[in-house]
Amino acid sequence: MGIEEVRNEIVDNAKSEANKLLAEARKEEKAIVEAIEKTAKQNKQKQQQAIKTSLEQHRLVVLSEAESAVKKERLILERELLNEVFAKVADKLVNLDAKKRALHMKQLSKKIKEFNFSKVYCSTKDQKTLAPKTEKAEILGGIILENNDGDVRVDISYEVLLDEVKKEEMPAIVETLFA
Repeated sequence: MGIEEVRNEIVDNAKSEANKLLAEARKEEKAIVEAIEKTAKQNKQKQQQAIKTSLEQHRLVVLSEAESAVKKERLILERELLNEVFAKVADKLVNLDAKKRALHMKQLSKKIKEFNFSKVYCSTKDQKTLAPKTEKAEILGGIILENNDGDVRVDISYEVLLDEVKKEEMPAIVETLFA
């Protein structure tokens, strides 16, 4: 075997070894690229899921805020409507015709005698109907009774009666108007 043949054999062995190393390097490169692609795909899926979750949470927050704002606005409108209804009732009480006011005062006169109070307060409109011993009060109608000492009062004014109706009948009123 000559030098040329030994050299060729060494070169062939080196090429063969280089090809093996190159093939292994390509396999490793392919495995690394596949691992990177797999990791990238997993990261992309995680990011997409995180985005979906974040968007869903944001959507829920926005919906909740909108529902809360609508509910708040509805409560404000309901309160305004109720105030308007009671203001109209008070206005109707102020503007009752003379016959109805006189009938109310006649019925309240019985209370004056029943309770035997010395002072009677009423609105200016009702002073003519009641006994001359009445004093003027800034009320829509009805009467306020007071003893001599001024320490006991019975308020049967339209305002107090209307407030009692509000307290006692508010659930039924709300049910009727807003159900």
